[in-house]
Formats: sequence, C-alpha cells, structure tokens
Amino acid sequence: MNATNWPYGRDRTQRERPRKPHDRRLLVVLMMMLIAIGSLLLLSAPTASAETRDRVDLTNACKNQYHRQTVYARHVDQKIAGVGYKQTPFGYYCAEWSDQANVSESPSYEFDEREVGDLDVQAYCSKYHAGSHAVGNYDTDRTWDCVSP
Repeated sequence: MNATNWPYGRDRTQRERPRKPHDRRLLVVLMMMLIAIGSLLLLSAPTASAETRDRVDLTNACKNQYHRQTVYARHVDQKIAGVGYKQTPFGYYCAEWSDQANVSESPSYEFDEREVGDLDVQAYCSKYHAGSHAVGNYDTDRTWDCVSP
C-alpha cells in the first residue's frame, strides 16, 4: 500500500478516526446536563437582598420595656375597665393585674386590670435586632415583625 492509497488521508500520521453518530449526541447531552446543573446552582444560591423577619413576642416586649414580669400586651380593641378604646402608635399597650384587698363588712379580694403604658415595638426591635425596623402585619394577624435588610 502506498501513502496515497491509505483510506484516511495521505499517510498514517494524519489519520482520523471516523466519528460515530452517537458520539455527537453524547456530547450534546453532557453539555445540556452541565448547563442544567449550573442553572440550578445559581437559582438555589441565597440572594443578597433577602430580608430577615423576626416575630415580636409582644408580651415579652412589654416585660422588657417596663422591667416587670407581671405585664402583658393588650390590643387597643380589647377594652379594659376605665381605659376604653384608645389610640397607640403600635396598636398595643401594656397592662397588668393589680390586686386590692377590700376590708369592709364583707371582706373580699379583688383583681383589677390597669394600663401600664403604650408598647414601643420599634424600641424592642432596635434593642434586640440591631438595624431592623418594626413592621406590622395588620391585615393578617395583628402581629409585629422586626425586619432587617
């Protein structure tokens, strides 16, 4: 056999293996899988602009604000004796039960609910979640969140 009669080129050093049709398909499938995996990784990575929401325990906020373990949060729609419906900046105020001994002809012991003061949700957020701001969930469940950027 001379060099010109070699079936794959001028001589044996320039010979190329004939490509089979399934080689190209396999290459295309592998490339598509790599692109799909890369896309999933990009989509599942956390975004830098995600905000953090921490639910405020309103009774705990009252206890921290007034430094008493006996206070609890009340929504302005909940009427207590002598206060009625009132307006507060965050829709809540802090109240507590007070006890009174009645020394009359028929001695008794009475409990009365009294207002301690307004609840400052923003102060709670600033103290326990630095850099956050208070956001109310008025339409859903009348709760408050501390939201950090």
